[in-house]
Amino acid sequence: MRICILSTHDEPCGIATYSAQLQAELQALGVETTTHPIDRLGLSKKARVEFAQHFAGFVEGIDRFDAFILQHEFGLYAGSYGIRQSNKVFGGLLKALAQKKKPTLIVFHSAPPVTSIGGVVHQERARLGVGGRRSIRAALGRAALGSLRAVTVRPGWRSILRTINNDASMSAVVLSEEARRLMIDSGLRPEKLAVVRHGVPALKDPGPREGGKPREGPRTIRLTIFGFVVAYKGYEAALRAMLHVPGYIELVIAGGPHPANPQDRTLENILTFVATGDYPDGVLAPLSASEMETVRDRLVGRVEITGYLPPAEVRKVLDRTDIVLAPYLESGPSGSGALSWGLAARRPILATTTAGFREMNEAEPCMLLVNTNAPHELARAVTAICNDEKLRADLVAGAARFAETHAWPIKARQILDRLEQLGT
Repeated sequence: MRICILSTHDEPCGIATYSAQLQAELQALGVETTTHPIDRLGLSKKARVEFAQHFAGFVEGIDRFDAFILQHEFGLYAGSYGIRQSNKVFGGLLKALAQKKKPTLIVFHSAPPVTSIGGVVHQERARLGVGGRRSIRAALGRAALGSLRAVTVRPGWRSILRTINNDASMSAVVLSEEARRLMIDSGLRPEKLAVVRHGVPALKDPGPREGGKPREGPRTIRLTIFGFVVAYKGYEAALRAMLHVPGYIELVIAGGPHPANPQDRTLENILTFVATGDYPDGVLAPLSASEMETVRDRLVGRVEITGYLPPAEVRKVLDRTDIVLAPYLESGPSGSGALSWGLAARRPILATTTAGFREMNEAEPCMLLVNTNAPHELARAVTAICNDEKLRADLVAGAARFAETHAWPIKARQILDRLEQLGT
């Protein structure tokens, strides 16, 4: 079987990393696998009428392969436009594959688009985070615009679902049970869908540092948030929590802004908070004037922002990390490649109660969970991990078990099995 993966490739992108790991494991299984790269930067410079030409090479090469794996995230197919254009482009690619009856597996990395006013309000609250004082007001304020957008994207999304539902050679996978529920609610038939969680990479000699274990001499305990700096990762709560933990605890933000999202202001929010105590786009109640005056002195030298890290540099940061922090909001993706590094390295993980993380913990208790946007609760949990040797050991053991049962070779086999079923 010759498989073609349609994906971003060889660029700073979580989906590109996912596809590269999947391709390597499929090749290890003896399957000839090629990636057809999506040139996201090039696509962003194209007018709508030029999109078909941009993907012509992929469409013209369909007959050279026996089966296809399509990575899907709306931004991959939108160029400089929105979800409506993304649906049009992706729907056209699916129809081209359906005409050839090629076994095709779609990997949905994000939730389906919201197509109702109620869904818009729910999405906005998830984006802002549970507990934010301004969350309801802000969600309602954006609902009118969001509901108009929902109406415009509905036809294209339903066309995509019809193509998948009506073609016996097509199927899909998602990264969590919550994503499966949302996909089925949006119209995808249950038998067309399977859950294959994100794979965990293999690391040589992960040799976990015991997170927070006192060492001789001055203690420095490092909390690390890995991956692109984007709003859903909950930096506001993490920074606020740093004001309530001992001074020997440092926060490392191991990543930089996503190159495909230049308008994201999350890094500016982080830098502003460290300098002034104000998080401009925050949802938590502002600090008092007296508290803001002390933030700079209390955080100086305790917050490090590395910028984008290639894989080799990620490993170096992992080696000096004591606790992996993932204070994500519910608006994040259904799976986390960034968190998989912490699991692979067998580090204690402190995360939030998003649907995806709750599912992971149900499958294998491997992280300590706290509420989203709860800085005092987050600070308390950090202190608990630092001071409780048994808790640290349990989290490390849980991470090791999860990494073993969700290793990439297992995930690649599950995806290949799903794809082979479509060809029978």
